[in-house]
Amino acid sequence: MTKLKKRIIIPFLLFLVLLGYVFGQILPVRSMEITIKQTPLTTHEILSLSVSLISILITFVAVTVALFKEDIRQFWENVELKVTFYQNRPFLEFTRAREFSSSLTKTPIAEKYETILVISNTGSLAAKNCKVYLDKLQIVKNGTNKLHDVNFDNSQALKWKDKTDAVLVPPNGKALINVLSVISPEAQSVGNLEEENGHENSAKLIVGDYTIPDSRQEEHWIATFMIYPENARSLEYKLSVEWNHEWHTREPEMTEHLIIKPQS
Repeated sequence: MTKLKKRIIIPFLLFLVLLGYVFGQILPVRSMEITIKQTPLTTHEILSLSVSLISILITFVAVTVALFKEDIRQFWENVELKVTFYQNRPFLEFTRAREFSSSLTKTPIAEKYETILVISNTGSLAAKNCKVYLDKLQIVKNGTNKLHDVNFDNSQALKWKDKTDAVLVPPNGKALINVLSVISPEAQSVGNLEEENGHENSAKLIVGDYTIPDSRQEEHWIATFMIYPENARSLEYKLSVEWNHEWHTREPEMTEHLIIKPQS
């Protein structure tokens, strides 16, 4: 504060103090006291006061309900989502019949394996426009607990089993979604690897809608999926995926090489 300002403000404050003292002497404070008469309320006044208080209370409740209707409703109506494996199996085989030239018999062999999640709603309110995204994909570095994030486009919702990207899950209802696939070499599009890289097709691991490169398929992956209902909180679900890149045409043999489990 400059000296000039001090010279102006200090005398002004002293003037206000002096003015207040003079005003207090001319008009004593006691003369400004409010006198309250102690008279009992009549029945009419009590009823009028009660009606006014009830009106104020009703108005307050109405405004509160209008502003926080959805929050209040969640106390007795809510969405409760739960995630489990379909048929309690971490992956299922999808087969085709292979015919041997030496006989007329056909043996079923796996074309692909899929991890299918069941999204169940155990709440009392339907989960509206429920979408699932592959939110994050990470590699667990060998011999450590360190995670390395993989960059990919996670802006697209995954397709549910009915081929839509959003579903309504009613109370006590469920919906199915495929979040992981391992595709056999024979089932892949012709020439996609052979033409580009000059070698035969190999089995492919697809997490969400992201195809893991061949050079990284033998690593340990952590996939984080986010489930977004329109009218409830989002739910996070993680999967641990370990595969040594070996392909087998039957599920019992494949379970020794492909390990999928929930990640806490």
